[in-house]
Amino acid sequence: MWDTRATVWTNSLPLHTNVLLAFDTREVGLRVPQRILIVDDSPAIRRALRKRFEWQAGWEVCGDAACGQDGIAKAEELRPDLIILDFSMRAMNGLEVARELRRRLPAVPLVMFTNFENDHLRNAAESAGISAVVCKSESFQALVSSMRELLEALS
Repeated sequence: MWDTRATVWTNSLPLHTNVLLAFDTREVGLRVPQRILIVDDSPAIRRALRKRFEWQAGWEVCGDAACGQDGIAKAEELRPDLIILDFSMRAMNGLEVARELRRRLPAVPLVMFTNFENDHLRNAAESAGISAVVCKSESFQALVSSMRELLEALS
């Protein structure tokens, strides 16, 4: 789920008093962008996904990571609404990362975006807590559709 709270500092009150106002953005009709973390060992894939996702209305890439350990640390720090994981990475593969993320951030949907796709991987991904598996050879729209479905289920 995304954080719908907003915090605003104001000094426009009488006597120039600084006051912290907190409100739920849904109550005032504001929409907070859905935040996406990309974890893939390929800099070219990370750049391409970032560019394409940032063109999607209501989405922002809050960060990216080149390895599983960094992805876990950034996920805990940034608290994204959805995480994209590659399967084949050094040190920790996408399934190992998914198991750890599921333990630490159980409500965040995980999408495996990989070159490797077969029934065995799909079953292993489901067991690891991955919400969707999309092959890199599929269209970009297939990835976006899976992500939208998962993000809409959160709201």
